[in-house]
Amino acid sequence: MVRNVHEREIDADAEMVGAPLDSLASADDRMWPGDVWIPMRFGRPLQVGAVGGHGDVHYTVTGIEVEPAPGGTLVRHVLEGRPRGAMRVVWPLVVGGLHDAVLEDLLDRVEENATGSVPNPARWTAKTRLLRAMFERGERRRNGAAATAA
Repeated sequence: MVRNVHEREIDADAEMVGAPLDSLASADDRMWPGDVWIPMRFGRPLQVGAVGGHGDVHYTVTGIEVEPAPGGTLVRHVLEGRPRGAMRVVWPLVVGGLHDAVLEDLLDRVEENATGSVPNPARWTAKTRLLRAMFERGERRRNGAAATAA
């Protein structure tokens, strides 16, 4: 069983934090860090029951957590699931760390949108930078091969 939690308390009211999150995976998405990560897509607007994902990772939204906190608003992302097949190995070796990095990048965007700054921005680990470089190299090769075949 995988249980992975990311949360951040943001010094802004819940509406200021939550409203832009409603744009996630929409044509007007202002929060997902799609400039550096695979875009997130859902079959309908972000809400409980929406099915989608990013790349080869697919999931169903079972809850949305943006709640008042003593210092402003708490945004919490909880991933729970039971990896099957190859994902039992791939999650701890590759996907889990990339998931952590994209979630922290997303929370940075939410915080910057709500407050205008991010005092403690997320930093990618050396492993994340290495994995991203490997995937980008493979993507460039695939795109080059596709262009050559056309």
